[in-house]
Amino acid sequence: MQRLIVPDLPPKLSLLDDLQVITPDLPIARSLNVSQYSLQVLAETIVHQQGIAIASALFSRRLMQDTVKEVLGVKDITGIAISWLNTVKDLLCSGMDFLALADFPELRVKNIAKVALLYQQKLKQFNCIDAAQLFWQAAIDCKNFNSYLFYGYFAPTQDQIVFINALAGENSILVLPTGKDIIFTGNREKIDFLQSQGWQLNSLTVNKSQEKTNNIQVNPIRPIKATQKQIEKKLYSFPDLEAEVRGILTKVKALLHQGIKAKDIVLVARDEKLYGGLLLDIAWEYDIPLRAFYDISLEESRLGAWIRELLEVIAISENNFPFEIITRILHHPLVKQLDNDTWQKAKISYPITIEAWSELGIDLSLLQFPSQASRSEYLQLLQTIFESWKVQNKAQIWAKEIVAFYRLQEALYNWSQFSQESISKKQFIQEITEITSIITIPIQPGRGGVEFHSPLSLSGAKYPYVFVLGMVDGVFPSTITEDLVLDFYSRKQLYSQGYQISTAVNLAQKEKLYFHFLLQVATKQITFSYPLLIDQEATIPSPYLQSLNLEVSKLETQYLASWSEIRQVYLPQKITIKDDVLQNAVKSWNIAKDRELSKTVGEYQGAINTALDPNKFTFSASQLTQLGQCPFKWFAGRLLRLKPLAEIELDLSTTAKGNIYHQCLDAALENIKTATDLEKFNRKQLQEILLQIETALAISQQHILSLPEKRQELIELLYRNLTHSNFLALDTEVFQREYEFKIDWYGLKVQGQIDRIDRTTTGLKVLDYKSSSSITSGIKDEFNKASIDLQLPIYIDAVTESFETESVEASYYHLPNQKIRTYKKSQQQELAEFANKVKSHLEKGYYPVEPDIQQKACQYCNFDLVCRKK
Repeated sequence: MQRLIVPDLPPKLSLLDDLQVITPDLPIARSLNVSQYSLQVLAETIVHQQGIAIASALFSRRLMQDTVKEVLGVKDITGIAISWLNTVKDLLCSGMDFLALADFPELRVKNIAKVALLYQQKLKQFNCIDAAQLFWQAAIDCKNFNSYLFYGYFAPTQDQIVFINALAGENSILVLPTGKDIIFTGNREKIDFLQSQGWQLNSLTVNKSQEKTNNIQVNPIRPIKATQKQIEKKLYSFPDLEAEVRGILTKVKALLHQGIKAKDIVLVARDEKLYGGLLLDIAWEYDIPLRAFYDISLEESRLGAWIRELLEVIAISENNFPFEIITRILHHPLVKQLDNDTWQKAKISYPITIEAWSELGIDLSLLQFPSQASRSEYLQLLQTIFESWKVQNKAQIWAKEIVAFYRLQEALYNWSQFSQESISKKQFIQEITEITSIITIPIQPGRGGVEFHSPLSLSGAKYPYVFVLGMVDGVFPSTITEDLVLDFYSRKQLYSQGYQISTAVNLAQKEKLYFHFLLQVATKQITFSYPLLIDQEATIPSPYLQSLNLEVSKLETQYLASWSEIRQVYLPQKITIKDDVLQNAVKSWNIAKDRELSKTVGEYQGAINTALDPNKFTFSASQLTQLGQCPFKWFAGRLLRLKPLAEIELDLSTTAKGNIYHQCLDAALENIKTATDLEKFNRKQLQEILLQIETALAISQQHILSLPEKRQELIELLYRNLTHSNFLALDTEVFQREYEFKIDWYGLKVQGQIDRIDRTTTGLKVLDYKSSSSITSGIKDEFNKASIDLQLPIYIDAVTESFETESVEASYYHLPNQKIRTYKKSQQQELAEFANKVKSHLEKGYYPVEPDIQQKACQYCNFDLVCRKK
């Protein structure tokens, strides 16, 4: 029986029909024009035939938690178990003899051996093995002898070599590059082992006369050099990560436009997750078909994010359903249980109970989970949610999400079979959260397009055009991190005593080996690139670049690769092309520019040039104040009728406070005329009034007033005012409450409602309640300050005209501090000039964005997105 180890395959080798090709990844199989079949799949098939199960990631973690608890006696087993499981898996993969390891003098190593031995015993009780034992188990009593070509396993692990040796039949060939360089140390050790098992180290050549007959000539091996035909090599640097991705994808798009096929181009990055998301996003923008092959955690998917929100609600749902979380769950693309009408109603009613949501047609009883149940019972409740809200149907829109859904279903089923013991809801949530963090899904299921790979999956593959991104130290080569359980010093000690275990040196050599094999992938051109900054930190070019003797090339003309980039460049230059988006953007750009630079007011700043008859308008004092502070504010609210979105106010706004204060005080004074009458008024009466007001205003139970402390605070404030001497003086009598008026004020129709009019010994006194202790802003004066009071002068004129008296004074009564601010009469000429200015605004259609100099008009304005003043 002859089994061969060869350093490489001749380019024109035609494979024998009876030789089954085994490759680790699809790109490698494609380079040989064969179907992809891996050692992993072959080993899983054999182990399954042996009647042994491979423990799932969740089950392995559960057993390790139990093992760590028994051996180490620690309390925080979750985090510790994860670290120890990774270390044990690494040692299982290397084929460690844990019985021998238990005699090692170092206590930490002894504990690792104890944990590993007990962990294996627990697995055996369930007739399982850890996934790291797969190749070792498959090599036992292996009977699947066949003639294989093993290609692409250029840096094999020890367990893979043992399995290949057990599996390979007569005429099998293992392609395993070797040489005198230190990076091949591991491969030379593997070759020595295989030679001890009867393998022969040879080279293969194919003569032209033998090529058509599939005859292979075997030659003794000679030391090889890393020979490679001349291909074009380039190196580029970019300011940052995004600039690098945009620059490289621009070159990819240029190749595609030249007729190069997508399958002939590959993008490579050692850290796929660092580059993957940005590459996919910008490739979408550039309209480049790009496929990534790495896996992400299920919790990073839409489904995972939704599950996280769902579990948060289940954890607290004792008829307590926080509005914000519930709306995120119901609005989610995988659920879509809130149509627009229901959403508008929900924003106003702010439901937080099952009954309140039920009134909107939403059944949230599905989210009420029992405090104790079996895993299968909890699973059934989850399935009911999935089915009721048709999560599976909606997930089918995205390939990634439907894969996530199916993998979650499989994991949940396996989880429910652990045991039928009852667990708490808290434990259920912890375990489901753990499941979503363990399950992995492909970032982008699909076919075709330019491919994005890690160097590890390309050993032996061939592509005409290769782009290697992220050539900086710490990315490629990647940073070698120390194992917290078994550090590099301990590993070095074990390795020196003959234990097959990975060390810092091994890992560094393997990293360099990946780069060596990457250089063999390109057949025409290989382009390297790196960013000068990553996350605002300076980078150092990869030391691997030094061996290539490349200088950073100057960037050629950078093409605009997407409509977004075209618009960004053309917009400030006012270049117009046939693009509706750009034309609208140019128009908006000019409008915004005019707002900032032009000294004249245009139509988008309130100069609509549409005349309106002032006699057809009836103003209130607050409307006139708006016009006097900023004409555009009145224009936006009254003429354009712009309004903020209707939403419930959980806290009392200034307007809401004023409304409640006014109504309560008015009701309290209904049967009161003098201070003597007011002395008979008590807290109980005030509490009854407040309840009536709440009912009349339809204040919901979710409102801040539903909190006892807030209600009490409001009652105390009102009662403090009702008992204060400034509220109703001894020589004063309540004359009118909530008095309505209509007058002609300097040629303008004005109407309003006065909070209170008192009769004093000197005449009538107007009192206006203020819910704030600060001084009320007025209209602009000659210095552009909002200092001229308008409200009280209008009230004085209204009372003077209605009651035919000239003895009228007016004051503001500030409820928070019970202070009175008496109005000081303004110049009549200023008020008359302002009234004429109002008429001019309407007659000319001129409402400029001109707030007062201190911008007090902007403090409570809802139209900042329209005027762009702030």
